[in-house]
Amino acid sequence: MESFYDQIFRKLPSLPEEFQTRAQTELNETKDKRDECLTQIRELIKSDNNIEACFPTEDDDHLLKFLRSKKFDVERTFELIKSHVKFKRKYPEVSEDLTFESVRECLLNGFPGILPERDAQGCIVLLFSIGNWDRNKFPNDVVLRSYLFLLDYLLLNEETQLNGITIVENFRDYSLLQALTTRPSDMKKMVESIQGTFPSRFKGAHFIYQPWFFTHTVRLIRPFLKTKLASRVFLYGYDLEPFWRCFKPSLIPVDLGGKGPCYDPKPMVDALAKAVAEREQITQKKSAD
Repeated sequence: MESFYDQIFRKLPSLPEEFQTRAQTELNETKDKRDECLTQIRELIKSDNNIEACFPTEDDDHLLKFLRSKKFDVERTFELIKSHVKFKRKYPEVSEDLTFESVRECLLNGFPGILPERDAQGCIVLLFSIGNWDRNKFPNDVVLRSYLFLLDYLLLNEETQLNGITIVENFRDYSLLQALTTRPSDMKKMVESIQGTFPSRFKGAHFIYQPWFFTHTVRLIRPFLKTKLASRVFLYGYDLEPFWRCFKPSLIPVDLGGKGPCYDPKPMVDALAKAVAEREQITQKKSAD
């Protein structure tokens, strides 16, 4: 039997009726709409030599995840694709040579992790325990590369494309030194990666156990947040009562105040390794054909 992690890194074998109904209601998606928008977005991409040169258009699934993120608004989808290409050109240090082996050790240390079930809204829940983060061992760019690699595989799954992704940021044991050594340029790059450059429906960032000096970090982040993203950032501190209205205790690890098991990154990393191998086999087969 496949594990939760096996499932989330793969395309669905078929689109369930429930998905099709919700996709039509929430994303304006129908078969006719898909076909029409795929034709239109390909035409727009081919009309821009700078984009066409580095953005693949052959794969319907690749284009559909961008279209779904913008509810099949072709013009907005094209703007997203241009922003996506711009981000990758602007930050080659986090987007080039992005391989599983280059991020494996970081993921095995939980930077970031994925909790072992979706939340009540069907979102994938990323977990980042920043107090445990040793920037000397895993610099900011390495962690961001890990996040982007995960995102690439998570967005193969249509359920995740529809329901989105949310993040729980655990600030227990976050030190004053960590706060003071955080660079604005790193915060800007991090915010840009989740704000209008990738085809993910970002549903929220939930900060727990942040200390009084976290205000320094907030001041670094706030100038880069657009209104929509800023409205989806929730700061709880040690008052978790409203946090539990968003997440059931059985989902959150016991060491963070929940009732779930402590997070173990190995099952997730093993499933990701399997998905990477399967994808490579498919690519090789297509090349051979």
